Amino acid sequence: MIDANSVPEKRLDARVRNYQGNVIVGSSVAAVELNQVALRIWQLVDGRRTVAEIGAELAQEFDVEAGQATEDTRHLLGELEEIRAINVAPATA
Repeated sequence: MIDANSVPEKRLDARVRNYQGNVIVGSSVAAVELNQVALRIWQLVDGRRTVAEIGAELAQEFDVEAGQATEDTRHLLGELEEIRAINVAPATA
């Protein structure tokens, strides 16, 4: 389960395509089209930041409440994990 302390990392076999102005992230299982906010989340996934850190960055950039940004981040990352575009690990100490 992905929570605020989870650390997402892009899978090496994930595919990213810009098709007619739409950014699509996919794997051998499925694909997801990313809107502007989802694309920014994807860009912030680096294997070091936690879900909460990504949410805090989004909150500043898009002027939204940090809790809502973190929840939105968690939701999208769940979708990306489901299609095997990312791996998610618990935060390291």
